[in-house]
Amino acid sequence: MKRQHAILHTAVATLAALLFAQSAQAQRQGGRPVGAAGPAPVQPAQPSGPAGEGSGELMKITKYVPADEAKDPDLIGILRLKPFKRGMKSVTVRILKSEDAKITIGTTSFTPDRYPEILSKNLECIVSWTVEGDKPNGPKNMTTIGFQPVTVIGIVDKVEGDVITLKRALPKDGNNWRDDELANMPLPPRPTMSGSNNSNRTPPPQRPVQTKKVKMRTLKIKAMEDVSNLTDDTKQSISAGDIPPGTKVEALVILSSSSGYPGILTTLAYTNADAVVNDDPARPPPPRPGGGGGPTGGG
Repeated sequence: MKRQHAILHTAVATLAALLFAQSAQAQRQGGRPVGAAGPAPVQPAQPSGPAGEGSGELMKITKYVPADEAKDPDLIGILRLKPFKRGMKSVTVRILKSEDAKITIGTTSFTPDRYPEILSKNLECIVSWTVEGDKPNGPKNMTTIGFQPVTVIGIVDKVEGDVITLKRALPKDGNNWRDDELANMPLPPRPTMSGSNNSNRTPPPQRPVQTKKVKMRTLKIKAMEDVSNLTDDTKQSISAGDIPPGTKVEALVILSSSSGYPGILTTLAYTNADAVVNDDPARPPPPRPGGGGGPTGGG
């Protein structure tokens, strides 16, 4: 009997030593002890960036560089873009000579020789692309580029050639400017790293986004041949130079995110209407019809 007790005691001690060794090894490797309760370790967050083809992110053009055809006959140009959302990285896409990579505004398609005229600095756009090869960081080739015009109401301040400057401009529907909406979106909470002292803490609640009064802007908009349609109070077609300063107008505009660079004018008409003014910070603006509409242009 004593011998059986001794054998049993030895087996229990061996099993306890084995479990202790496994637990220590798991802790050294950043895992959990065997049989321990609690959440699995959170993996580090991946760097954020525009997702790729069909990303749907509103961005602004930071630079367009036409290609040197002698060096690369298959390349039209290089387009550099910056998303408005905080925490997202800038992206560079190539525009190759193909049927897919074309630029269309309304019913007008543009040939590559006019791309520098269209792809101006700070113009707001939505770009889709494909990644060449299997590498995530491979070259990005543009497939489509789209635009989301905004209807604004403002007063003509001056006209210089084909560029009209509007003062006291506001979105007609009372919504905020889209670049401001995106730039003020809260960042998602950062996941805690495995092994940190805060791994089991509940993340603090996100502060609600405060609705602010929409700010009036000064806008420069460029009238373009085959794209822009301008009419006066009698619905007669006019040119930009026919509009006297002080005229109140309603315009459908592809916006530029900077008052120093012109957006693109698609339609303009005289109006007596006022924009919807959201002057109560506690009251949200009216919803965009149909969620804001889809992009225009592209393939």
